[in-house]
Amino acid sequence: PKGAPPSMNNDKFHNGFTLLELIISMTIAAILMGIAIPALESFIQNKRLIGAAENVQAQLQHAQSEAIQIGQDVHVVFTDTSPSNWCVGLDVDNTPETPDCNCNTATNCGISAPVSSNRLLFLRSNQFKNVLISNISFGAAAGKTVTFNSVRATAETTLGTARNGSLQLSISNKSMQVNVS
Repeated sequence: PKGAPPSMNNDKFHNGFTLLELIISMTIAAILMGIAIPALESFIQNKRLIGAAENVQAQLQHAQSEAIQIGQDVHVVFTDTSPSNWCVGLDVDNTPETPDCNCNTATNCGISAPVSSNRLLFLRSNQFKNVLISNISFGAAAGKTVTFNSVRATAETTLGTARNGSLQLSISNKSMQVNVS
């Protein structure tokens, strides 16, 4: 009859999903997420490692330009109580082989000069989750300190000899080396 409600067995008026269609859709979504999540985690770790290396490099470049700007030698101090607990700080003092910069103490590391406006300049490992530091080597006398000369802006020892060195940053099975020459 005309105007009668459609029969439940009539496929013309079928709305929604069957339970089987829903299960298949959920299975496909779970497989795709299983592939995407590890790739995303690897991407994030890679970005953390690159970010840490770029920030360390920026600290080194900043120290070099500050040395010229303020007319004093600037020391980049690498402190590592363990590979996962590290920091990088800038310091200006008269004893570059034993700088008084401990960047684990927030107020103990900075450049005091009119040009710098007493900025505290340091990086900490907690800014780069799970990034480890190792193999810090910048010469025998002060192996974890790089000094930039205020006249030539070169990395050197207190005796004026060139100091080349490097350090390694790593996360999971990836690593990057930062070189100073």
